[in-house]
Amino acid sequence: LLAARGSFAMALVGKWVVYTTLFVLVGVSLQIFLYGYMQFPLHCSIWRMVAAMALMVLAAQSIVFVILSVVPNLSIAYSAVSVVGVVSFSLGGFSFPVPNMYVPFQFLTNLLPVRHYFLIYANSALNGYPIYYCRSEFVALLLMIGVALISIPRLHRVILNYAKR
Repeated sequence: LLAARGSFAMALVGKWVVYTTLFVLVGVSLQIFLYGYMQFPLHCSIWRMVAAMALMVLAAQSIVFVILSVVPNLSIAYSAVSVVGVVSFSLGGFSFPVPNMYVPFQFLTNLLPVRHYFLIYANSALNGYPIYYCRSEFVALLLMIGVALISIPRLHRVILNYAKR
């Protein structure tokens, strides 16, 4: 806030753009490596996978916005975000099939961007399904971003209250 001269919007956009650009560039580099150099199966357009990865990055950042806006204590919020990041791969279906999980955990997988990206990857890149069959995953990622946009005013109040301490 000090570097942005007290403007929350400037501070948020300044941080967000830098990290989003960095994470998307890393993701695109990894996709070029996997699909180009390593010749992983890609039965769809590379642009679909790049778009899915960019949406996953934005949706993951959106989860952070929502958690930070709901949990007023920033240290607890950072811990909660870390826990979500750590369990995302287990609950996302990478290590254990989602249909075999307990029902509450099956529901939780829908709240994780990495799960939707994984389904887009499996359906598009591996199986070559048309984008029509991945529409619900793309919509889910967009909804996560939308929820974060709604939570930004609350996040502003939380950050200002924390800064006053």
